Amino acid sequence: MHKKLPDIIRSENLSFGFYSIMLFAFFIVLPIKTMAQPVNVNALKAVFLFNFANFMEWPASSFNDANEPIRYCTMENLRIHKNLLKVTHNEMVKGREFRLFVVNSMSEIEKEQCHLLFIGNSSLESHSISLFALAKKNILTVGESPDFLSMGGMLNLKHENKRVKIEIGMDNVKNSQLGISSKLLRLGILK
Repeated sequence: MHKKLPDIIRSENLSFGFYSIMLFAFFIVLPIKTMAQPVNVNALKAVFLFNFANFMEWPASSFNDANEPIRYCTMENLRIHKNLLKVTHNEMVKGREFRLFVVNSMSEIEKEQCHLLFIGNSSLESHSISLFALAKKNILTVGESPDFLSMGGMLNLKHENKRVKIEIGMDNVKNSQLGISSKLLRLGILK
């Protein structure tokens, strides 16, 4: 099943995984204002989140078996969650399906066994979440607030000058057992 993409990168011989990687790179370098139609920033962030599964490696111990789905959890930003439902529908990455959950506490994060946790702007303070503790559990933490990396987050989606930029907290990633692709390191801003 192919998603609607610009004709310039459409080919019936290419998989959606290739499309999404190309689209991911396309949005990194293209300012939003130059596009013909307005872009939903939350939909764009959902594409980024989807693609992070291609650029990250979780230790085998993060999964119960080879067929276990990748578990994406969202906190606070339901618009991101709704867009993620659309982006991940019937999709697989590295042979794994996606499962999505909305969580509101540390106990729910543990219960759902999240592999990636997207945290909205106000979640950290209101829910007393320790990003440093999540790194030790090999949960990729992604946020959208200016101080997210300084609080222990790994990736931050920064909306600036009509672009979404990826900020990478390398020390925070190193505190986990997660592997990060050199391709993502080249696309992101290392902090």
